Amino acid sequence: MEPGASPEEVKRAYRELVKIWHPDRYSHDPNLQRRTTEKLKLINLAYEQISKAGFRVPPMAAEDSASRGEEPQAR
Repeated sequence: MEPGASPEEVKRAYRELVKIWHPDRYSHDPNLQRRTTEKLKLINLAYEQISKAGFRVPPMAAEDSASRGEEPQAR
């Protein structure tokens, strides 16, 4: 997500990340489910903070791997 993104862009990116990182997708692997639960908590917290800031995306969020939509890897 780029700084200056519209509220619609932020919401769309948030929903995409929730689909990628939702723990229910990994119910077959308890380790991945635990990791995605923690990641989703961070995504939700970031979205909440961005929402409260009037949808201004802070520069650090644009660099986070979650904002690039990277999927978790099985170990």
